[in-house]
Amino acid sequence: MNKILTTVAALLLMVIAASAQENKHYEIKSGILKQTTEVMGRKTESVSYFDNFGELQASRSKVEIPGSAPMDVATIQKEGKMFMVNYTSGQVQEIPMQESVNYLDLTDEIVDKYKIVKAGEEEILGRMCAKYSEEVSQMGQTAKVTVWVWKGIPIKNVTEIQGMSITTEVTEIVEDAMVLPQVFDIPE
Repeated sequence: MNKILTTVAALLLMVIAASAQENKHYEIKSGILKQTTEVMGRKTESVSYFDNFGELQASRSKVEIPGSAPMDVATIQKEGKMFMVNYTSGQVQEIPMQESVNYLDLTDEIVDKYKIVKAGEEEILGRMCAKYSEEVSQMGQTAKVTVWVWKGIPIKNVTEIQGMSITTEVTEIVEDAMVLPQVFDIPE
């Protein structure tokens, strides 16, 4: 059970931290997003930071796995690399960057690859979001995903995988925030 929950925690962090492989992923230069993620009835709060229109991203949260002490973990993306940082244990691991969808540049190739369908619009946090359905393959699994996007930023994401539902929703957005460069530092 702990192995499944650890895998879910890793997937959760990947879902929270959408990969930025192109310079302009968002229409906003920098920001801070407070969000909640619910997996198997458990809620986790996290804070995500981005700068340079999404070229730099970091997401930090406290993950609680039943039977284990809470973990202070983060994903940090910069310079085309992604790092999983466990501040609790002091471990840092470079993990493969997953290809992601740049909603500012939905090419025919990306739309076909992820079977992206625009499913309308919906208001979240007073912002009109485009709603998409898609299929994403990560870690050998295919997930059905519904995502609400505002200015290129995923504001809400519902992922269905292996009979589980993972819902991540932004609860607060600070646009054009002064994001400290240290947020993107990789511990040694």
